[in-house]
Amino acid sequence: NNVIKIGVIGNSNKGKSFILSKISKINFPSGTSIRTEGLSVKYPELETYKDRKIVLLDSAGLETPVLNNENMGDYNSEKEMFKEKSREKLITELFLQNYIINTSEILIVVVGILTYSEQKLLNRIRTEMQRAKLKKTLYVIHNLITYTSINQVKEYIKDYLLKSATFHLIEGHKISTSEKQETGEYYYEKNSEPKIFHLIYANEGSEAGNYYNNYTLKFIENSYLTVTDLKNFDIIESIKERFIEISKEIIEKSEP
Repeated sequence: NNVIKIGVIGNSNKGKSFILSKISKINFPSGTSIRTEGLSVKYPELETYKDRKIVLLDSAGLETPVLNNENMGDYNSEKEMFKEKSREKLITELFLQNYIINTSEILIVVVGILTYSEQKLLNRIRTEMQRAKLKKTLYVIHNLITYTSINQVKEYIKDYLLKSATFHLIEGHKISTSEKQETGEYYYEKNSEPKIFHLIYANEGSEAGNYYNNYTLKFIENSYLTVTDLKNFDIIESIKERFIEISKEIIEKSEP
């Protein structure tokens, strides 16, 4: 009852579970050998904010490999099996992505060092939010786990973020957080609807990590502390409703 739903989306091995651990203060298993299967729903108990319960929605990372547990033994059979499993996997990924986008009050996308596929992902999410006329804000966390110095991060921002063909970023003014953290930065997309913020998470314990990380986490925390329209949440019913909505849209598009 009365929960804030925080959804996290991202390609595989970009640190979604790691970032979730930091947001929720729960040590979720993470690493390249650990994968989230299907849809993961977690209910962390944050002692500091007993008046507002949080639900974390996470899904299997996009672009994970297609796996086969069957020994087909025939090239043509394996080829057909791969095509079918690829199709099923893509449909599942797109549905879960759509579900998280439309269900969450707080939407977070975790990217690594920005790639073409991640730019496409961000554009897809932006397009879906515009199509559905969602008024929520999108938070993009750049998880730069190998960056240890502030200069490295600033070069990344200058060479990748500020020159990206898909963003038009402006550095934001410092905002006060609950701990009045002075260090850290955030960027926002000019004249963007929905609102899109970009934040940095660098190598923990490093110079860059000490400068950026706490500010980024407090920025996200501020976002869910300001949510006032707390709602009840039934995971099964909400999945059914989204499935029905998508089915209606598919039927309407296919009608002559």
